[in-house]
Amino acid sequence: MSAQEIIDKIKETNSEMDVCMSFDNEMLNWIDGDWKDDGEYDSEFDWYIDHNNGEAQDEVAKGLIEEIVPKLESEDTDLYCEVFDLVKEEYTALN
Repeated sequence: MSAQEIIDKIKETNSEMDVCMSFDNEMLNWIDGDWKDDGEYDSEFDWYIDHNNGEAQDEVAKGLIEEIVPKLESEDTDLYCEVFDLVKEEYTALN
């Protein structure tokens, strides 16, 4: 299976809205419980953007790939990296 075929399958089953919702849910796993104590942030999202390095986006991208090709990361690292980059380019919430 080529990178484009994998991306096409991912796009068949995951809309931009689906990915946004997945990101919102995953982001909560990366928020410190005391984020409000910082005092300078209006939302969890603002805090996440300032304190994280895209971990939630990476986890969502990884999950999208694993839905289609479960063992791709361990079986073909080059193809996995290509697909990972394409997934992040395809969905606005992940880039």
